Amino acid sequence: DVMKSPDVIGTVEVENLAVLKRLADRLNADTKAAGKPDPQYQAFLIDGNDARGIDVGFIVKTSRIKVIGTKQFGKSEKFENPSLSEEMSLNDRPPLMLEAKINDAKTGQPLALTVVANHLKSFRGIDDPKDGPNVRMKKKLQAEFLAKWVNERQKADPTGRILLVGDFNAWNPTSHPMKQQ
Repeated sequence: DVMKSPDVIGTVEVENLAVLKRLADRLNADTKAAGKPDPQYQAFLIDGNDARGIDVGFIVKTSRIKVIGTKQFGKSEKFENPSLSEEMSLNDRPPLMLEAKINDAKTGQPLALTVVANHLKSFRGIDDPKDGPNVRMKKKLQAEFLAKWVNERQKADPTGRILLVGDFNAWNPTSHPMKQQ
């Protein structure tokens, strides 16, 4: 069954831009093979800091969405690992922002929107006596970093449309609360 051709697809754990471009090409080909209009999907990805080489990105239906630009932010942010007392990258997979416009079906006028792909720190090691403090600190600081960025954008443009997508590596606090420091 062919995907229903969403306008913007946020991706996580992607190896590189070439892989994401192949996926976009495949989506275009499969959609056309199903007798539907070519969505003209294009891939967007900027390498981050992850040692495993996985990143966040976007696949955008350019037949409908006008991409204004993409920008990665937070790549150079650091924090002090409390377990090792050394400075480390805060964002292994820095957020990737897509600024775009889409025509409003009601007015026919372009609507600006900002979409941010995220892949925050996992819970791996959170209960480990040695690495747990680092995992908890990094998760907390990443959430605060992203919240501060959103707040600054909202203050600068209270009418702006911001969508946050991706893997926030969170769980329902009623089923398994994250330990406090």
